[in-house]
Amino acid sequence: QELRSANQILQQEILERRQTEAKLVYLAMYDSLTGLPNRTLLIEHLEKTVQTSQSALYDWSALLMLDCDRFKAINDTLGHLRGDQLLSKIAKRIAAIAPEDAFVARLGDDKFAIMLPILSDIGAIAPLVQRLQTRLAEPIELGSYEVTITANVGIVLVDPSYCQAEHVLRDGSLALIQARQKPQGWRIFQPEMHERALHRLTLEGKLRQALRQQELQIFYQPIVALTSASATAPIVGYEALIRWQPQGTSDFMSPADFIPLAEESDLISQLGNWVFRTVCQQLSQWHRTFPHRSVPFVSVNFSVRHLQGEQFVQQIYEVLKETQVQPSWLKFEITESLLIQDTQLIMNTLAQQRHRGIQISIDDFGTGYSSLSYLKQLPVDTLKIDRAFIQDMESDHDNLKIVEAIVQLAQALQLDIVAEGIETGWQAQQLIEFGCTHGQGYWFSQPLDNQAAWGLLQEN
Repeated sequence: QELRSANQILQQEILERRQTEAKLVYLAMYDSLTGLPNRTLLIEHLEKTVQTSQSALYDWSALLMLDCDRFKAINDTLGHLRGDQLLSKIAKRIAAIAPEDAFVARLGDDKFAIMLPILSDIGAIAPLVQRLQTRLAEPIELGSYEVTITANVGIVLVDPSYCQAEHVLRDGSLALIQARQKPQGWRIFQPEMHERALHRLTLEGKLRQALRQQELQIFYQPIVALTSASATAPIVGYEALIRWQPQGTSDFMSPADFIPLAEESDLISQLGNWVFRTVCQQLSQWHRTFPHRSVPFVSVNFSVRHLQGEQFVQQIYEVLKETQVQPSWLKFEITESLLIQDTQLIMNTLAQQRHRGIQISIDDFGTGYSSLSYLKQLPVDTLKIDRAFIQDMESDHDNLKIVEAIVQLAQALQLDIVAEGIETGWQAQQLIEFGCTHGQGYWFSQPLDNQAAWGLLQEN
């Protein structure tokens, strides 16, 4: 009897241990929230798929990677419990749309994957993606709330060139990044995406090094008073422009090649802080050198990510205090596109700077999507007309009328107006006739390095 009881206890312990092991295996391979396979199990499945594609040269499969716009905003607003409910409902919708023989997994956060088996028709992928995006865009009820999301999809065609599952996931992520560039976008991976990603990664490393080793420079383009069309119009201010001459090169790299990269990373705040501090140090030196003369103000450009930073206001205050620069010696320039991004936050931030005495300019006016109501609410002192309108004034009558209308708008709102990109005396004269008060461009001066800008101040 005792032996039978001992055997029963042993059998129970073995059963419980097996159940525990099975539970641990499940937790290691499946997502506890949605019940879908997780990244680990997807990689195992992908490894088998890659091996199959190499042995069967004409059998291709496909990996679809998707994420959801606005999930973070909903999660932060309604709380993590509602966020988990949302993910569960998203997972059910994806599983319902995916083909029966597809492998559906959750990769983490709001990112999911669908592994399609051997494709008989690659053309069937597009209709599947469209069905997925349409279904996911339908309203979702979360308690008393109704929310909508949209999905972006990156696609990889798994062919015999792939040797590792991680490479498939990497290329799917690259395609997904490209797909995010427009709402409900989807893109199929192309090899050049990987080449561009490597180039950008290399460039980012060099830019970080440039910040450490002081390879960056500030150039100053004069802003003049349009009292006449003369190329020697009086200077009233400068716009600070960042320039980068990478080590071992003789040419400067265009800001268009590295500023967008900086905006996608944390580098844009570092760049912005460096530019602002450098400009303030220069302004301080100019005013010490010419204590009894009126020294032009300097305009500094700021990105949306920098303005949205929690430390932005404090950093501005600290630099002004350290360099003893008066706020009235500065203007902050923001692009018109900022007016549709976190408008209230940006308005509050700019209002604080304007209250401090720093003037605010809207750059590239006419190229964005700003609302006139925002323009009225924002603490703005100056509108800058984009150079594209100025350069085509002679050849495009519509552009001529647009420039005239922007000048009239600025006058009606009692704002200063600056025309960018003036390259001919005719353009300068036409702007004067419209009532434009200020301008900048090669007709007056190209951007100048620190030494040349210093010399021009001495001449004036």
